[in-house]
Amino acid sequence: MRRLAGVGLLLSLGGAATAQEAAAPRFEVVSVKPNPSGDTASSLRPEANGVTGRNVTPMRLVRVAYQVADFQVVDAPGWFASERYDVAARAAEPVSMAQLAPMLKTLLADRFGLRMVQRQRETTVLEVQVDPGRAHRMTPSPRPCVLAAGSAAPVSRDAGTPACFSTSAGSMVARGVTAAMLAQELTRRLERFVIDRSGLTQTFDFDLQWAPDAGGVPAADAPASDLPPLVTAVREQLGLRLVSARASVDVYVVEAVSRPGPD
Repeated sequence: MRRLAGVGLLLSLGGAATAQEAAAPRFEVVSVKPNPSGDTASSLRPEANGVTGRNVTPMRLVRVAYQVADFQVVDAPGWFASERYDVAARAAEPVSMAQLAPMLKTLLADRFGLRMVQRQRETTVLEVQVDPGRAHRMTPSPRPCVLAAGSAAPVSRDAGTPACFSTSAGSMVARGVTAAMLAQELTRRLERFVIDRSGLTQTFDFDLQWAPDAGGVPAADAPASDLPPLVTAVREQLGLRLVSARASVDVYVVEAVSRPGPD
């Protein structure tokens, strides 16, 4: 295992490291080894003082560190989402979930030389619009759901407060959500950027059911179902349509990355 410098002075050419480098949260000990098994199963498990990953891709580490989906990361080399590694990272003291993400960012920078910048880039998106010629079919809700503290994800389930989304394969129950929140949820489900252009500002309740799918269309191995794919279900059951358009969105651009050296 490779021992990484903790917070403190890092000497380089006789000079001290910058304050930013010294303050970067990092694990005390890190091991990153290629996993040649060819297995597709993987796991990434938080520990009391770190994290253990088995057969994980660097892209999966990025998902956790930056809280982004794969499609939001652009200009990454092909191996970044296909090559697999076993990762063990430990800190000297217990690590909270809030501390884990920035420490993983440092791990990615130290061991993979990852440098990413957030930029606006024009790309194809789906716009949520009210279907012309018909009213939306969502029920106005007097009680908006509440976002979890410090999160953009509508996941609150506090006592007395309606849950934003309860989802499973082919089912979504929404309570007190806005059209913008629906667009966020569809972004995760469809793995494409979905932007709210409905003009609806109030909060709604609705139930949505569709055939278990991949990318909005029925999966080839999905069991036979009388339900429509997700995109069709949104139009038929909610009175909203998803229209392809071009828009500038926030993406993470990979400027530099390399395979890790041996421990």
